[in-house]
Amino acid sequence: IIKTAKKYNVCWEAISIDPNIAKQLLAWFHIGTLHELNKLNNHLYATCLREKHQITSVGQIETIASRNSPLHRQNKNCLCIHCMQDRTISNCDKPFKCAKLAKDILKCILPKWCPQTSTHPYALNIAPEQITAND
Repeated sequence: IIKTAKKYNVCWEAISIDPNIAKQLLAWFHIGTLHELNKLNNHLYATCLREKHQITSVGQIETIASRNSPLHRQNKNCLCIHCMQDRTISNCDKPFKCAKLAKDILKCILPKWCPQTSTHPYALNIAPEQITAND
């Protein structure tokens, strides 16, 4: 099946993606992204996100990207709770750089595939008279 799909340049398509499913999709080499994500997958801080933060899914990327603290500063010695946790628990050198990369990764995900903008699943509604017409 895969050979045939490649031969005819066919790819997997979905009408709509449930936000809960979109959060569970793999963040790295995601199926519904712009080509810029390939560059970000090999970024220095992408390695940190994968190995130290153990990020695998879009939902986890979304969690890091949505962190917001009034105490946050864009430097490696930031004293906000999120950066302090990342430095101590994940052994991350520059948590603010990882958070920025997480935001950039989310920007690369196409709206249909992004949990923030995806819609609820498409429902196929068949009227009773259509069912009997098909018998």
